[in-house]
Amino acid sequence: MESKVMFNDALIMFLHNLGRNAEAGHLWDYALENNYYPQAVTMQQSRNLWFMDFHSMSVGTALVALTRTLASFRDTMLKTKNVPDQVFIITGWGKGSKVPGCSTVKQAVQEKLGVLRSPFWVNCLNPGCFVCKGEPFLQWVRQLSLD
Repeated sequence: MESKVMFNDALIMFLHNLGRNAEAGHLWDYALENNYYPQAVTMQQSRNLWFMDFHSMSVGTALVALTRTLASFRDTMLKTKNVPDQVFIITGWGKGSKVPGCSTVKQAVQEKLGVLRSPFWVNCLNPGCFVCKGEPFLQWVRQLSLD
């Protein structure tokens, strides 16, 4: 399974780098359906917390996963009228990076969130985690163009 995940990650990153985001998104969807990234997207109903976890992903895969998951969360909220209490984006802070404390995934996600003018902020207790309250998330993601 690990070789499939590594190949899928490399292929998504390659397509993302070529600007072929639709194709990369389809591969991301395939990977989720086939449980390649079991911790990547979770919705804890009991505590009404939603998570995106980009540990062990390349920058390209994390960015594709970010936009696809934001769109998925938006669709879920609009269909079910369920707004999470909080949404978390976990990138890691760079413990496993070539330069400890310097996560390229965190930097890329932070840049993308900035471009999208997101209401996420870095969690002061975990510098590898972005957090957003549910209502501001709903207002922001509702008007967001992610295509």
